[in-house]
Amino acid sequence: MPRFRSITRIATLVVASGCAAATLEIVLRQGYYHPLAIDPEFGYTFRPGSVVRWQLEGNGTSHWTVGGLRRLAPPDGTPPVLVLGDSFTEALMLDDHEVYTQRLEDALRASDRAMPVLNAGKSTMSVADYVFHAPYYRRTHHPRWTIIQLRDPDVTDDAWKSEPGVARFDRQDGTLVVRPPDVTPPSGLKRAIFEPRQRFSLLGFAITRLQKFALAAKQEPPLFRAGSEHKKAASPAVEYPIEDELAMLVQAFEGRVTFLYLPPYDPRGLEEPTQIEHRVAKACARAGWSFVNLRDRFPEFMAGSIAPYGFDNTSFNSGHLNRAGHAAAAKALQAEMERLLSLAVL
Repeated sequence: MPRFRSITRIATLVVASGCAAATLEIVLRQGYYHPLAIDPEFGYTFRPGSVVRWQLEGNGTSHWTVGGLRRLAPPDGTPPVLVLGDSFTEALMLDDHEVYTQRLEDALRASDRAMPVLNAGKSTMSVADYVFHAPYYRRTHHPRWTIIQLRDPDVTDDAWKSEPGVARFDRQDGTLVVRPPDVTPPSGLKRAIFEPRQRFSLLGFAITRLQKFALAAKQEPPLFRAGSEHKKAASPAVEYPIEDELAMLVQAFEGRVTFLYLPPYDPRGLEEPTQIEHRVAKACARAGWSFVNLRDRFPEFMAGSIAPYGFDNTSFNSGHLNRAGHAAAAKALQAEMERLLSLAVL
């Protein structure tokens, strides 16, 4: 009899734990679900046909089709405007219709200038990735024009760092070159848990949080030395051949490029353009490249006492573009697209 009670208690505990895990999975999946696949060229991408939910920052539901495109339906073959960018363009924290790419497509259609706008944003991407993958983008999507979203790190540290899954710039005999990304599929334990991690939000969330915790612990300064320098300072802009990077990027897309720059925002209106931003803007002006700077819209944000970055569940003016930021970017891009159309170059 005691043995029977013991077995009953264990069974009850197992069933209760299973029910709790299932309930937590259902709840968590409503705000955290992003199933990945391994693309032989891009590494980790969202699975075609997947619906991604994200509430860790903002509150967004996104739909993904073939080729890593954020879109409700695959392209129909009409020559599109292709948009490349990092997590600011990927924009998991907003619903599909709120992202600047869809807003731009809707605005162009409303003004009788309909054309598809393809969102190929992907977290961690930089200028080096856009250059390296340009043949794929051109071969696959045949864009009539390409919009490339940039921030300061995209032409500096992020474009030169050596990390798995991303391309990087390098110097070879004094010449600027692009090193291909390492997209080696996971092996061993990582491979064994890859599929379960994509199927169960609870497992994926737990692993992601543990990874972030380990990274934060690694970057924590030694005990009793909290004031000591423990992070490598960002390299000054002068060390990077930004103008050469941009020239290589423009050439990779046959000159049919618009740059969308997302600078930091100071709600007091006191912040001057960064050194990197200034160099990018100057290079575009000198070469005659199409350039849109969100900074030109900052007076509207100051007048409304709002910021283009940050969400209700994050800090004010921090993190990614919010709804107002995406709306402003779409408005600025629409004006530039219509200018290019009037010149018959788009």
